[in-house]
Amino acid sequence: MVNQHGDNTGDEAALRGMLQGLDQALGGARFTVLHQFRERGSEVEVAQPVRWLSLVISPGEAVRLTLYALGLALGRRWRPVLGPAGEVIVGSYESADLVVSAPGGPYFGDLYWSHEPVHWFYVWLARLHRRPAALYAPSAGPFSKRVFNPFRRFTYRSFGVVTLREERSAEFYRQLMGHDAQVEVTADAALQQQVAPRSRSEWAQLGDRVLVALSAIDWRYAGDPDPEGRRENYDRSIAAALGALAAEVGDRGVHVVLVPQLHSRKHSDVEYLRRLAERFDARISWEVLEGERTSPAQRGVMAAADLVVAGRYHPAVFAVSAHVPVLCIPYEHKAAGMMDAAGLGDFVVMLDDVEPEVVSSSILDVWRRRAEIRDRLEQSEPLLRQQSAHTNDVVARLLEAP
Repeated sequence: MVNQHGDNTGDEAALRGMLQGLDQALGGARFTVLHQFRERGSEVEVAQPVRWLSLVISPGEAVRLTLYALGLALGRRWRPVLGPAGEVIVGSYESADLVVSAPGGPYFGDLYWSHEPVHWFYVWLARLHRRPAALYAPSAGPFSKRVFNPFRRFTYRSFGVVTLREERSAEFYRQLMGHDAQVEVTADAALQQQVAPRSRSEWAQLGDRVLVALSAIDWRYAGDPDPEGRRENYDRSIAAALGALAAEVGDRGVHVVLVPQLHSRKHSDVEYLRRLAERFDARISWEVLEGERTSPAQRGVMAAADLVVAGRYHPAVFAVSAHVPVLCIPYEHKAAGMMDAAGLGDFVVMLDDVEPEVVSSSILDVWRRRAEIRDRLEQSEPLLRQQSAHTNDVVARLLEAP
């Protein structure tokens, strides 16, 4: 498995679902995961046998691995050129029956263009080693950086099957590859697993207070003429919305659990979430879920919540999985596409539309229609879970091909 994202509980949850699903669909499997974890402690404890390899290697090792790949393209195996890390990586391809490019964000697409070629390269290695390859339900696009598009098309053609996790990504893919291009729209791999809600009795201060799980994002607004003003407006809008909810529920009160999705020393949401919480109305109690770095722990909190505010993608997935009413504020198309698939497209506020009045009105709409939302999710979530599990069958069929 290649192109697994880093220290991020959302991508970890998708990884867990994929490993379990493929293990079952294949009747047992051993996995090698080439990942971007910055910290060894981020390696995930799972039931499946997994060997962890970092795809982030030194510049010298990267040059040597690239030279080896060029040799393969020319029909030569220049084994002595490899460094120790490259030797292990190449060995993992040589021993593999199947190469799977991970579930995750649009790592083929403009948002992550600066390191997109790294992800191409690990797919090309599968092609050079003549191993069947599958794209396992990530997002995709947009593809407006045209200079990259020939490489993107070449990379996508390296896959025996392409699955994507929502229709908006599939449309970007068709625009790139042609509208007759073969793609299966499934669903996020994290939906294959459900997590029981954490007991509300574990919150001594909670009582009958409305429990809100909040996962906000410190978006940089790159290229905006006033990025600091936009960030200030976003934070003010989130705080105003929670204040509006507190006013709505009155004496019952509100308790907010702020859930950090990024948790490495280099990239962490914790300090930002603390600053955001300091803006909250004095009637709102809050805590940052700082010590719970695993996706099951965070999913248990969201499953226990009365309402989720998802400024990141996977918290919206977690809410849908647990049938919890959710307001989604997506920073890119993948979350809006998932909400559409769940039948909750009317509970989305796009990032460019964020204003205190808009977000406040929207969170009250979610709260007042919470019973309706739960009913919708009772219908849509089981279907999404089946769609997600179907990804495993599509990928497993590659091994049956002649």
